[in-house]
Amino acid sequence: MDEQEFNDLLRQQRLLAGAIMQESSMNNKIKLLDIINELVTQRNKKIHIESVIVEAVNNGFTEKETYDLLEELKRDHLVYETTPGFLQRTKDIKF
Repeated sequence: MDEQEFNDLLRQQRLLAGAIMQESSMNNKIKLLDIINELVTQRNKKIHIESVIVEAVNNGFTEKETYDLLEELKRDHLVYETTPGFLQRTKDIKF
């Protein structure tokens, strides 16, 4: 294997690693949205952020990871903070 082939292989590995990271992040967002969906009821559309964090930690997420994912979901306009400490889905999302 010459140097050019080696560099091409490294470039492909980096691209693949980036794609895997994006897919993993998307999967985690979907899992967290699923947790939020389980906590939301017809009567009570908003939920306490701490409830989401507790349930996410019980499902294998770290607290920091959960906070980071919640921020991403807010940026993606999938959830919003109705009042400090409470979340609501932007629209009904079913998986």
